[in-house]
Amino acid sequence: MNIYTQLLFSALCSLLCFSIMNSFLETAQYYDILIIAVILFSIISLVMHLLANSKKSKGNRLLVLLIGNMLVKIVVSFIVIYLYLDYRNPESKLVIFPFLTTYLVFTGFEAYSLSKLAESG
Repeated sequence: MNIYTQLLFSALCSLLCFSIMNSFLETAQYYDILIIAVILFSIISLVMHLLANSKKSKGNRLLVLLIGNMLVKIVVSFIVIYLYLDYRNPESKLVIFPFLTTYLVFTGFEAYSLSKLAESG
């Protein structure tokens, strides 16, 4: 599966999870944070893919890249959530669920992609 198909599939999985979650938790008003998360994690995933496919990213460098990616995603996630909560001031803290779900979906697909890259390299 190429990176663009993977990003599209990740975005669609995030939307599906959001729809299912909305039927239980009433999170429809937080659709905007879902879109922000999909765009943010798509960009991070694309950059990660480009770095992982470079000739210098073999062996142990791939592991360092993976750990660095996780650190960047966590820090950026905290910043985005903080800014969103500060700017939008939502009534409920359920806003974290669409973002967290998208984070987990994209992290899972990145792990799959990197494992396939490590097997082929």
